[in-house]
Amino acid sequence: MMKVATIQEPETFCKAMKDPWWIEAMNEEMQALSKHETWDLVPSSPHKKVIGYRWIYKVKYNVDVPIKPYKVWHIAKGYTQTHGVDYEETFAPVAKITTMRTIIAVAAAKGWHLHQMDIKNAFLQGELEEEVYKVQPPGFESRTYLKVVCWLKKPLYGLKQAPRDWHSKITQYIHQIVFRMSKFDNCLYVRNDSGRLIVIILYVDDLVIGGESLLDINKIVSLLSRKFEMTDMKELHYFLGIEVIPIPTSIMISQRHYILNLLYKFGMAECKSVATPLDRNLQKDVDSDTDECKPMQYRQLIGSLFYLTITRRNLSYPVGLLSQSIKNPRDIHFDCAKQLLRYVSGTMDYGILYKSTTPIRLEGYTDAD
Repeated sequence: MMKVATIQEPETFCKAMKDPWWIEAMNEEMQALSKHETWDLVPSSPHKKVIGYRWIYKVKYNVDVPIKPYKVWHIAKGYTQTHGVDYEETFAPVAKITTMRTIIAVAAAKGWHLHQMDIKNAFLQGELEEEVYKVQPPGFESRTYLKVVCWLKKPLYGLKQAPRDWHSKITQYIHQIVFRMSKFDNCLYVRNDSGRLIVIILYVDDLVIGGESLLDINKIVSLLSRKFEMTDMKELHYFLGIEVIPIPTSIMISQRHYILNLLYKFGMAECKSVATPLDRNLQKDVDSDTDECKPMQYRQLIGSLFYLTITRRNLSYPVGLLSQSIKNPRDIHFDCAKQLLRYVSGTMDYGILYKSTTPIRLEGYTDAD
């Protein structure tokens, strides 16, 4: 089995400062903040509300290969903000997973091209309207001025209003290049060029552009790149933990890499697989008295398994059944969840296959009397 998550992610700033690779990543993050003119230094005052910050350290992967192993974010402690003082509205939509699956199905049936783009420092390209102050990050303080704070000019990651400010900025530009928003998903945009459809799916800082003409897609990529600093990921292969695998006349989606990380996270990377997802005697065993398990760990596992049902619809019933015990889980529930993980480990290459021969039609099912 392939090993994943082998690079250790430091939990604190002090631990990160012991590794030159993480130091370099932090320097890159600070350079990006400086490039976007994220803040100005102003004298501190007891009348100014100042929020804190934290560093987030992550190892980013693209399927099985690290695309940028050491990734660091300088995050504002938005949970200390006060409504009406340093933030107002916060809601920002993201694309629905159903929308993503639908577009992939249409792409398979119509032979569309799917193109992916990643927006660099997306939130920093928004516009901050409120007056927000934060402390200087230790290790990167100004040596010129003493007793100063950072007056934020851009919506730093972690601020409550940052997602909304960014979404407003990019949505406004997408409308300018003659796309209209879908009535059913506020993060799906459609454009009709002489009968040729082009769609954009937006999920925070990830963009998927689909259409039958590669030339049309490249034009949209060029327009977006002029306005925002972006990384062109070319053909869609990996999106939100979902692997998109092109097959002749078909497209398959799976979450193999997500499963590998899930098994590693819960200490089951070397587990033996089983043939069935649940024990048929589960309901009878649950009625017996068993010890309580760690509820937080059980909830994390069930939440992770729910995300896996994006491409594994056959897991919907067992995961739904186990989620009924999420309030007061027992050892028997955790054992059943582990059995489900063992089943998943042996079927990690399963997924959803969209064939070009499948007709496009909308079907609905109901279980009403």
